[in-house]
Amino acid sequence: MQERLVTWLIDQGPDFKGDPAFVDGLLALAEQAASLKYVDDHHEVKWFPSDFSIVEQGEPATALFLLLAGHADVLREDEAGTQRFVTRLAPGQFFGEQGIASRSPRNAHVVAVGGAACLVLSPRRPTLFEGRGEGARLVSREAAGSADVAVGDATVGVDVTEFLRPKLAAIAAYRSQFPLRPDMLPATIFRDLFGFEYFTAVLPVGERITELHVADG
Repeated sequence: MQERLVTWLIDQGPDFKGDPAFVDGLLALAEQAASLKYVDDHHEVKWFPSDFSIVEQGEPATALFLLLAGHADVLREDEAGTQRFVTRLAPGQFFGEQGIASRSPRNAHVVAVGGAACLVLSPRRPTLFEGRGEGARLVSREAAGSADVAVGDATVGVDVTEFLRPKLAAIAAYRSQFPLRPDMLPATIFRDLFGFEYFTAVLPVGERITELHVADG
């Protein structure tokens, strides 16, 4: 999900800013898609106090941030260590995406102004040992240990892309639970997220299933 959003955001340009309905919908999408195992991304909402460096210039780009509340200043530091103000970010704006797309270090600091809350999307769960700044060495999730519970592999996959539009409309109808707008993201992203339904057989393969087939026939 993170990589698909990054590709789309680059096409939208640096001035893209989602309205409150977009922010609410994307937050719900991240939560529900993860709980339903549609995506592997780790997501969390984090609060950053005033003057905290949410992103440090030169550190590896491993997360995509959506500003939910508050503001953040983008500051670029030159070789002499002098910081220059670039712009101020407002709720509904993303940052970190260009560095992620190119797998290059981030080219500026992003500092919270008066406190800021962000939705953070990353391809894996961060650890307490993540490095910061230029030249940081990232610790893998596997090396740090994981508390994830194995859920097993699906045994059946059903392609439902032909019915994607009514499926999205049905989900969007429950706005109190899932404030999704079918037009908020490209159809390709929704297709990747919701285009297939996966199921796991709960009955053991063998005589019991054979008997059900015979009785049903």
